[in-house]
Amino acid sequence: MELWSPEPLETGRLGWNKWLMQRRALEEHLIRARPYDLIDVPPVSVSPAVAQVGGIVVARSVQPDLLYLESERRASAAGGRRALPWRLLSGLLAAPLTRAIKEGWHLADVVLCLGSLELAWMKGRFPSLRERLAAYVVAPPTAERQALAAVAAARSGFRSGLVRWLWLGRWAAHKGVGALKELIGRRLAVTDDRFTIAGCGEVPVRELDPEWTGSGRVRVVPSFDRSELTRLLADHDAGLFTSGVEGWGLSVQEMLESGLPVYASPAGCVGDLAPFVESGLEPFPPPLKDCSPARVALEPGYWGQFEWDRIAMSYEEMMVSKGARRPLLSSARGAGT
Repeated sequence: MELWSPEPLETGRLGWNKWLMQRRALEEHLIRARPYDLIDVPPVSVSPAVAQVGGIVVARSVQPDLLYLESERRASAAGGRRALPWRLLSGLLAAPLTRAIKEGWHLADVVLCLGSLELAWMKGRFPSLRERLAAYVVAPPTAERQALAAVAAARSGFRSGLVRWLWLGRWAAHKGVGALKELIGRRLAVTDDRFTIAGCGEVPVRELDPEWTGSGRVRVVPSFDRSELTRLLADHDAGLFTSGVEGWGLSVQEMLESGLPVYASPAGCVGDLAPFVESGLEPFPPPLKDCSPARVALEPGYWGQFEWDRIAMSYEEMMVSKGARRPLLSSARGAGT
């Protein structure tokens, strides 16, 4: 098995066409490298040249790119005439990317969606691909789960009427930042709650009401190290997941495994996690009155379903059951992995 990346690219040339440069670097690598039984890359990297190399070609989704682009388009349209030049430029730049993603799906032997929600969308939007579609799930890094469990074990539960809320993520339209700001405004008006917005960059400081941040009731943490995540999780009573569109949303699992109840929109991983969460995963938005976050209780089956050895085994089984349109190169040429 070989793990390969086109990075680092020439930094002076990076821009709107970074995906194209990455794809060309992959093509050059495959020409130089030995044959492979299986090539697993993002859809945008599956070019005709890559598809002709041989072996099983898997177009793996790591985020719903087309849905993200559509979300950005709607957000830009809401900006009215002032945003028109940017909207036109964004649409021009997005067009070749959109074509490349769709081409990658149709060239691949297996189209691997991230989660059941994206799988359902792909089946409805691209029915001609149904026979090649499959889905996979992800989980927090194995090395970090012990620290998350320690936070959960030390958590005493929610006791007061003041809720300390935690929101993690980039400050982008598809992350539901509009819904988050609306919730903050409503709750600050009638409660003593506190909010932490973390991993979001500096933009929220400019977009949030200065009275919120000035009073200290809303705290912005532009960035944090992975080593600081457990402290953030431990210092709060409930998490928020507001995305309208999401690839997976690993922060939801990190919150739940740390014992932090989450009020979540029905995006990304939420539907896949729900059958394995007895309590602590509630719909967003939380009730304005009498909000008392429930203690997190994960079903025993959660740990078997969202565990990396199991995920890897499921991947292997999928590749066999989907059966490629091509034979394995190792059986035909005696080479490759």
